[in-house]
Amino acid sequence: MGNNRFIWGGLAGGLAAVAVWFFSDSLIIALICGTAAFALLALVFRPRGSIEVTSGGITGSRARDAIAEAETQVKELRSYTAVINNVQIRNKLAGVCETIRRILDTMREKPEDVSVANNFFNYYLPVLVKLIGQYRRIEVSGTNKHHAETVLNYLGDIETAMQKQLSNLFEDDIFDMSAEIKSMTTSMKSEGLLSDGDFK
Repeated sequence: MGNNRFIWGGLAGGLAAVAVWFFSDSLIIALICGTAAFALLALVFRPRGSIEVTSGGITGSRARDAIAEAETQVKELRSYTAVINNVQIRNKLAGVCETIRRILDTMREKPEDVSVANNFFNYYLPVLVKLIGQYRRIEVSGTNKHHAETVLNYLGDIETAMQKQLSNLFEDDIFDMSAEIKSMTTSMKSEGLLSDGDFK
């Protein structure tokens, strides 16, 4: 209805004012009733959905984009579970993916937590995708089989971090895990699994 709401509101307000003035002979009461009728119709016929609600500083569209990006990365991780030969790593990765799915479900249910989880995913999820991709390339090449144990340990650390993030979402408590993950990232760099260029 757009701007027509003001026209209809004005007509209704004018008719209400004339009717009240005609029956009550009071101009002030007629003006009050006319104004109320105008405001009521303008409110009833206001445009819907033109205001974007924010949650945690992130607009609804940005929240949907953040969830979609995380889902894309999870899909990539799940594709690795189909091709990784090491059963322990494959199972651990499947567990990590399940925890991420639960976090994403929580983000959908509790949009006020999107900004906290989005910050978490923006950093840690790309690193995880990179780590698993590098492991897969090593596995395919058949070299450095000792990396499997290292990757398995890091997946355990990442799963623990993801489970803590999930717990924090349910407790509405912001938990700073940056020191723990930075330490883990430093360890991954020293093992040669990641480099400074991976974080650009």
